[in-house]
Amino acid sequence: MNILVVDDTETNLKLLHAALEAEGHHVLEAANGLEALAVLEREPVDAIISEILMPKMDGYQLCHELRRSEHFKHIPFIHYSSTYTSPGTGATGSSGGRRVGNSEDYERDLGNL
Repeated sequence: MNILVVDDTETNLKLLHAALEAEGHHVLEAANGLEALAVLEREPVDAIISEILMPKMDGYQLCHELRRSEHFKHIPFIHYSSTYTSPGTGATGSSGGRRVGNSEDYERDLGNL
């Protein structure tokens, strides 16, 4: 599976990249939503895992743009945040993404893609 990971924190990118590659996935990276859109124009992607808070275009905006696009709206999208620390602060509202609260949720949701 080709998975696009979007995060402006290098450490988070490295951790997700290593974990996903260890499970046999091909990982593409972007530092913000604008870079993610550019990657999507060049590469086929089966799923997106995106940080919420990023410069230039955040995860909510990215998800909103993808859901408006006939070409990309089918791609599963998982939001996460290394910034939010309480359970109620990471809700995605009406963005169309998935809220992932901890590593168990992440593994379960990724397994359901």
